[in-house]
This record gives sequence, C-alpha cells and structure tokens, in this order.
Amino acid sequence: MWEVPPRRALFAPTLHDELPAYLSVYKHAAHRAREVMWLTDAERRFGQTIWGELPGRVVAMRVETELHEPAKLSTPYVLYSGRIDPNKGCRELFEYFIEFKKRHPSDLRLILTGKDDMAVAEHPDIEFRGFVSDDEKYSLMAGARAFVIPSAHESFSIVTLEAMAQRAPVVANGLSEVLSDHVRESGGGKTYKSYRSFAAALHELLSDAGLRAAMGARGREYTVARYTTERVKESLTSAVESRASPA
Repeated sequence: MWEVPPRRALFAPTLHDELPAYLSVYKHAAHRAREVMWLTDAERRFGQTIWGELPGRVVAMRVETELHEPAKLSTPYVLYSGRIDPNKGCRELFEYFIEFKKRHPSDLRLILTGKDDMAVAEHPDIEFRGFVSDDEKYSLMAGARAFVIPSAHESFSIVTLEAMAQRAPVVANGLSEVLSDHVRESGGGKTYKSYRSFAAALHELLSDAGLRAAMGARGREYTVARYTTERVKESLTSAVESRASPA
C-alpha cells in the first residue's frame, strides 16, 4: 500500500478483531486506499470503528455451492472443519461437546477435519480426520446433523457458508458479529454464547429433523443468492470499473 500512489489501490483487508488490527500502520494503509473491499458488513462495521470512515463496499468472495452426496456414516455426527486452534474456539468446543455428551448420552460424534495446531481432546466420540479432500469435506458437511463453528473472530468464515450451501444447519459462536449476521440473515442455524445456549441449540437441532431441514434449506438459499462466482464477480467487476480512472 505504501508503494502505490494514494487513492489508486483497492484494499481487501480481511479484517479480524485481533490485536494486530489495532496497529496504526494498518489504519494509515487503509486510508491510502481508493476504496476498501469488505467481505461482510460486520467486517466493514468493525473496520470503520477502529479506522474511521472509509470509502468502500461489501464485495464478499465466492464459495463452493454445488450440492454433494451426504456422507453415510453409521452414527450421527456434528462437524467442525478448519484450523484446530485455541484462537478458533476449539478448546471451548471440546469442553462443551464433552459436557454435552455427559448430560445427553447418545451415539453422537464430533468429527473434525483440518490442521491440528493444538492437541485434539481424547474422547471416544471425538474423531480427528486431518486434511481431507474437498469432496470428502463437502460430503461430511452434507451429512452432518449440524456444523459447529466456535470462532469468535471471523471476517467472512468460508467453511460456515460452505456448510450452509450443503444444507447443514450451523451452530455458531454468537460473539462473532460475522457469524451472528450470517445466522440471523439466513435463518440457517443457531448462535450460542455459553455452554447452556450451546447445549440448548444442539439439543433442539438433534431432536427435530424438520427444523434441521428447514434451517438447512434457508442456509443454502442465503449462500446461493450471495456467494456464487457470478454474484461476486459482478460486485468485484463493478468496484474495479468504477475506480478505473485516477481520482
């Protein structure tokens, strides 16, 4: 940003509410941009809270929306995909799931895919698969009773929208404005802010197949309407073409 003349660059910060975001260098870089490309409105609200008013628009990004065949496993499961990391809320997820199993005995499992940047909790009903192919990931999403996303810091959350596109209802950390917006605007899941609300959301979804199907359909409709290649290409092209000439 410092090498490009002021007001000539489009800037996509993928901003999270984490400590580096508050360093003044990023604020100054953002103010050199001609326009800021936000992934979500929640990211835009946060950016303007810490950086001030900025010209910009929500462009988002595309996610995979082609439907996949649901995985056919012998027991019901909830799924988490992504980096397994305390900063992603995974330690809390393990604690909540284990407590839920104690209070609600069943054959429900927690399956995780991705990179283990922390130790995966040892429990007979927690299964870590590591990196999997995209096809396997989408198939697991399509077959899950719920997709759980415990992160409190997101700028977009690709995996949440991928899961919604596969008709998986989501159970999301309500401390994340991005996730809360996705859930509220889509009607495709539930949010939680404590073990009690996590357990209530999960129990309701597990107990009601009709509710899961309705939320899954709404989540898919939301994702397909906003995050296909065509939709995002249209928004990005508009941003580039409207700023093609110097200020």
